[in-house]
Amino acid sequence: MKKFVKGVCQFQQDTFTSQQLLLEGLANGQQPLALFITCSVSRIVPNLITKTDPGELFIVRNAGNFVPAYGTVARGEASTFKYAIGVLNIKDIIICGHSQCAALNGLLPPDQLPDLPAVNSRFGQAESTARIIKENDSHITDSQTLLTAAVEINVLVQLESLRTYPTVAWALNRGDVRLHGWVYKFETGQVFFYQPDQEHFVPLDEAALGPRSEQAFCIPFDLSRFHLFFWSPCMSSKHSASTPLLRRVAQDHESQICFGAALICLGIGLCGLVLNMFFTLPASLDALFVTSVFFGLLGTVRAAHLQGEYSSGRLDLPREDSATHDQEKIRSAA
Repeated sequence: MKKFVKGVCQFQQDTFTSQQLLLEGLANGQQPLALFITCSVSRIVPNLITKTDPGELFIVRNAGNFVPAYGTVARGEASTFKYAIGVLNIKDIIICGHSQCAALNGLLPPDQLPDLPAVNSRFGQAESTARIIKENDSHITDSQTLLTAAVEINVLVQLESLRTYPTVAWALNRGDVRLHGWVYKFETGQVFFYQPDQEHFVPLDEAALGPRSEQAFCIPFDLSRFHLFFWSPCMSSKHSASTPLLRRVAQDHESQICFGAALICLGIGLCGLVLNMFFTLPASLDALFVTSVFFGLLGTVRAAHLQGEYSSGRLDLPREDSATHDQEKIRSAA
């Protein structure tokens, strides 16, 4: 604690005095430029990496920079995103992974997970990441290359989860928010961003920006990926996602959300029908419960159909180019 106490004293005497106008102004409120979602690891300092001042980043941190899909976990992400977009009027959301991520290294292989229920539950949110790695990158034998692939895929998976939040979805549809996927490399200080046109992560620097607009560096969005009528086969995410890998991630998310919604409908409907056996309920309620069961069954069939497509590899993920992509990732990281 001596180091911290000494640091606080030095901050008050030196740093606060030299930046007094800026720091005092924060008492009146904040106007952050971006929502920055990253890992809770102590080695990442978002303001240091981006050279931003206090008040310019609205930061969310957790182990593995996970974003649970909307409605799957009773956590505070929904209110945080709603506040960031609706109140703070944030225009850019960045999900930033990092090299040598211990949280993701725990997925390789799964039997390395620690015997801690809370930690295991947290890692359960990376199920889609683990599934995609197993299916698409199982040929990689080098552990570091596999971990790099896991870190990059996990960023894309969490971006897809972020899209499931209604506040984020509608902001994206209106063009009010842009999504960005980054990976920070400890060894060199480089930041890589996901480039949809090239379908892999490339170095982020001023030379790469060139004359292109900021829009070229964010993940494109199509409202049709949101399946409000989850039983409709014609609205499959594979027709709307921007890249093969994003299509694979979106398909997996869709199947999980469909299954969850179907279970809710079945639960409500069956409970209502059971109640109707013991009590006299209005005909309208009886019809509502029957309809709920019907849609629950349709949702279950839809989820099974999506999972079958996912498992059979009918999303046409370019496996033949995976080795080339891996080599490009290694060269980019070198």
